[in-house]
Amino acid sequence: MTTDTEALRRVFEGYVNPDADIDLRWQAAGYYAGRNIQTSWLDFQAGHAAAKAETAAAVAKEREPSDG
Repeated sequence: MTTDTEALRRVFEGYVNPDADIDLRWQAAGYYAGRNIQTSWLDFQAGHAAAKAETAAAVAKEREPSDG
């Protein structure tokens, strides 16, 4: 999973606008101009972070020494 925000944003934009036919109005300040798309972007990032944390926890659990 990526930690590169720009790469993650490209994935997000491909998901919400697969035909690239909508101007999503990305602002240089680092946010989308439309409230709904900005909220979706924040939710997408939160989901990505949760998946990373879940994956890291699973890997850590696999690496724990067994009691045997």
